[in-house]
Amino acid sequence: MLTALAAVIGAAFILADPIFQGLAISMVFGLASSTALTLLVIPALYVWRRDDGRGFGTKG
Repeated sequence: MLTALAAVIGAAFILADPIFQGLAISMVFGLASSTALTLLVIPALYVWRRDDGRGFGTKG
């Protein structure tokens, strides 16, 4: 997450440049969406698919 944040901050500086603005926009949104997928969506799908009604502390 820190690497993606550093890349987004670095890309924010080239948003003002008309030549590299498209690259910066695609880089910022690509990093933001991939980070959100990795940290939120994929674990949520895993828990949803793995849910068998048992809690974390129960055995059996």
